[in-house]
Amino acid sequence: MESVRCSSCKATFEAFPCHIRSGNSKGTKCEACRPKKADRRKRVDVLCAECSTPLHIKQSVFDNNTEKRFYCNRTCMGAWRSSNLVGEAHHNFKEKIEVRCIVCSTPKLIHESHAEMYSVFFCSDDCKAQWHKSNNAERRETGKTKVKVACATCNKPKFVAPSQAKAYERFFCDQVCLGKWRSKNSCGRNNPNWAGGGRTDPVMLSINKRMAANMRSSLGGSKSKISWQTLVGYDVFTLRDHLAKTLPKGFDWNDFLVGLLHIDHKRPIASFRFASTSDLDFLKCWALDNLQLLPALENMRKGAKLNYCLGV
Repeated sequence: MESVRCSSCKATFEAFPCHIRSGNSKGTKCEACRPKKADRRKRVDVLCAECSTPLHIKQSVFDNNTEKRFYCNRTCMGAWRSSNLVGEAHHNFKEKIEVRCIVCSTPKLIHESHAEMYSVFFCSDDCKAQWHKSNNAERRETGKTKVKVACATCNKPKFVAPSQAKAYERFFCDQVCLGKWRSKNSCGRNNPNWAGGGRTDPVMLSINKRMAANMRSSLGGSKSKISWQTLVGYDVFTLRDHLAKTLPKGFDWNDFLVGLLHIDHKRPIASFRFASTSDLDFLKCWALDNLQLLPALENMRKGAKLNYCLGV
């Protein structure tokens, strides 16, 4: 038991810690001030503040209501507040300031926050429309002025607003001209959504696959899940352009696809000494000037020989 002071009579009494922590009457009031069961059953007769309907409420509800104002339902409460809590009687009431209509000079009361927000005020919608009609005439005349531009596809003249002429570099007659221009100019690397290419080109796919497999083999079976293009510093497009210059006479890319051409190292991989992708010999081994296309049979005869003469 702990000693506490009664919240009503300020007398000291003993109470259990659990009652004190919970905040119920056994922990806040002494036995003399604590309501009895019979008192809790008492009812008080009052009238609704709006419609004067008789109400029978608990004594505790009556005691806890500081304003001693009761309602039979929320409708009556709302009606009473609408008729009594208005103007200065409302707890959120703020003083209004007087402004004048910019058209007819009629006085009008508005909140101070609205006065800070706007620079002109109107007493009615008619004054507002009249003011806009007279002040926006110049703006409408400016909006009617058009700028002559040419379609980027067919060079057909077109008239656009000055703001559009400043905002855009190219203009089109319709969606057909727009589609033709995009098909011609916004493809491949020029497309903003270009993701690297080589996903549908069979030559690109074959080069990617062979380079990844050969590089993985030269590193002992793993390249740490890093793209070969990242390791060597050039992409598949650059490699394709370089290999195209080394195509043997009488061969084409179809021979490469069916396996009649190999990607060969002019200086064999076995002649380099590297253990990781950061070694200088690794970059020399996979440099562009060390790669070429070679017929499959010729490449197998060459093997890892350094002083191999082609065609012998």
